[in-house]
Amino acid sequence: MCIRDSGTIVEGLENQYEQALININTIVASEGGTPEDVARITVFLVEKPDRPFAQEIDKKHFPAGPPTKSWIYVSISGVKRPRLITGAFAI
Repeated sequence: MCIRDSGTIVEGLENQYEQALININTIVASEGGTPEDVARITVFLVEKPDRPFAQEIDKKHFPAGPPTKSWIYVSISGVKRPRLITGAFAI
């Protein structure tokens, strides 16, 4: 998810996406892994962005190259916290 450790929701698509990657890499590191150990990320969005936004953020968090990604668009009616506009999970 794109929520800080403090429980606050990060605002904005790019910031939420980046927070999701930070959270993923924090979990991976807590188990002794590195960003290169992430094989796949599934990203959930409530609307299609009007421009590419992920490439520069990916370079920052996956310097050796980003993992395979899937983009899934979901209905906002299914989102329990409407301020969440993106989220991700990884394997």
